[in-house]
Amino acid sequence: MQEIPNIQRRVKSNARRLKLRIEHHQVYLTIPPRTVEKDIQVFLKQSEPWLINTWNRHYAANITTTVPKNGEQIHFPLGQKTYQILLNSDSADDVENRSKLIIEDNLLIVEANQAGNLLKTWIRQQASIYLPKQLAQLANQYGFVYQSCQVRHAKTRWGSCSSQQSISLNAALLLLPIELVNYVLLHELCHTRQLNHSARFWQEMQRVDANYWQHREQLKHIKLPVWWHIN
Repeated sequence: MQEIPNIQRRVKSNARRLKLRIEHHQVYLTIPPRTVEKDIQVFLKQSEPWLINTWNRHYAANITTTVPKNGEQIHFPLGQKTYQILLNSDSADDVENRSKLIIEDNLLIVEANQAGNLLKTWIRQQASIYLPKQLAQLANQYGFVYQSCQVRHAKTRWGSCSSQQSISLNAALLLLPIELVNYVLLHELCHTRQLNHSARFWQEMQRVDANYWQHREQLKHIKLPVWWHIN
């Protein structure tokens, strides 16, 4: 069985109790505000048998889906493109092509043994082109100002905005429907004015996205390819 990864902690203001969950081959711990470390460690110790058993079942159920499949499709709604993955297992002696991703029309041809890493690298490259352009367009449309934009392969957040108005975006946004991409980008742009989730922040969101609450709920149920989460 695959080793259990490091637990990703999330402090949530509306959480009432400590809670563990497994999602996309990651383990998350929800923590209520002001929870002391001693209580967290006691909870983790008590939850250890459950975590081991649940992780083993989860991994066994998903082990066949941790690598891209031949013929699998990748949709880029923001770029209005759809590609089909073609796994190439005939290049064992072809050093030049072994570490490359080749694009032919709507095909993404990748070496089978490195398909996951090659595809993730390519998606990050595409996201670094498309997402900053979309962010700039939305900022101009709604009158926002920000200092910089970075695109990363984040594990737990779709986006973030610093107090210096530097916005960071998850490369996986490129795989989402356009309305959800815009929701995340507008969410971070609103943080350039309200660096919190106060009533004023949500009023700002309402101004730029009348369906923000629906988009927020839809985002919670997005399922990315399992191979996207595998290191």
